[in-house]
Amino acid sequence: GMLGAGCACFVGPGDAAALAGRLVQALEDPRAVARLREACARRRPLFRPEAEARAVRALAARLTARR
Repeated sequence: GMLGAGCACFVGPGDAAALAGRLVQALEDPRAVARLREACARRRPLFRPEAEARAVRALAARLTARR
């Protein structure tokens, strides 16, 4: 996920029960929501258009170098 597998809010693909648990936690625990907001704020720079463009160019370079 965007916040990484190490994030306490991580839910694996297809794990509906874990997702439901995280949603309930967000509704019931304001501290959990605060931690999620902090994690999002720390990762925000990774998703700026300039950073996204650099990441795509780097990926393209790696993929074309394999040929």
